[in-house]
Amino acid sequence: MTKSSINEQPLPYSESKKSGGAFSNYLEKIVKELSKFPILVIIFLGLIVYFQTIWFEFVNFDDDMLILDNITILSDFTNIGKAFVSDAYFKQGGYYYRPTLSVSLLIDAQIGGANPWIYYLTSMVLHILASISLFLLLIELKFTRNSSLFWSSLFVIHPLVTNAVAWIPARNDLFLGLFGILSLTFFIKYLNTDKIKYLLLHILNLYLVFSSKEIALFLPFVLLIYLFLIQKSKLFTRANILIFLGWLIAFVIWYYLRSFSLDDSLLRTEITGVTPFLQNLPMVAEVIQKFFIPYNITVLPTIKLPSVIIGIALIATILYFISKTKSETLKYNIFGISLFAIIILPG
Repeated sequence: MTKSSINEQPLPYSESKKSGGAFSNYLEKIVKELSKFPILVIIFLGLIVYFQTIWFEFVNFDDDMLILDNITILSDFTNIGKAFVSDAYFKQGGYYYRPTLSVSLLIDAQIGGANPWIYYLTSMVLHILASISLFLLLIELKFTRNSSLFWSSLFVIHPLVTNAVAWIPARNDLFLGLFGILSLTFFIKYLNTDKIKYLLLHILNLYLVFSSKEIALFLPFVLLIYLFLIQKSKLFTRANILIFLGWLIAFVIWYYLRSFSLDDSLLRTEITGVTPFLQNLPMVAEVIQKFFIPYNITVLPTIKLPSVIIGIALIATILYFISKTKSETLKYNIFGISLFAIIILPG
């Protein structure tokens, strides 16, 4: 047997196992080191994926109407008050009330004028901040440091979020995620500490998420699931009364200011409201399909039958496995699904 043939012989099983074990240990060391700097890891991943967007141009698909057609208004920061009493296009009687989006565009315009880079940069920063907030929320929910880093890292790089970052008019989805996560985080902190500062921060972020997208009005119902199913709280405690009062104040302020901007009720049936919500429900199945199989990602939902069928099959599979979990785990699963639903439901 020649020397070369000896070198080509496969490693014995024990040696191969040692080699695989060494590689596994090496990966564990890398994960351990990375977990020491979770915020930096999330920022790095966000920059790697989305830093390229700052060289993008306007695509003239709503961004021209939001920014270029309103650049005179956006360039004057004294118009910030108009953001709360007009629609997303700084007009009266429109369909979309998005003051958080309008204020962010005003701030961008002070820095970059009509140059697109600043608007893409802000969207990228908002997404990274939302991902960091998700990591902190998972820590607050008693997830391990490594699993919190994994899920927040997946969130920051997942292709399904691309349209919200790379298409400026979808920035309201970034605000929905950021303020929704912060509102939930401060809600849990208040329940755990009974400190008023966390209650105030919760209410502030709740108002901001209301002002980002109407679907956020469902968030208090998700918080009730956490309050009574996981926290097992009694209904009329001092803390709960303060929470409910804060929710009412946030809603009343949002609805009052919104009434100056739009000429309809919450049940408008043309573009926003109950009818289009029901018509777009198949989009939920499509989003689930694209979450697990991120293929053919589009800015707007296409609602194609194959995607809907695959999505329904995935939903049924997920629900089946969830039904088999232990009761304590089931509570968190119900809470998690409810929270995820706010993000993916049409709104």
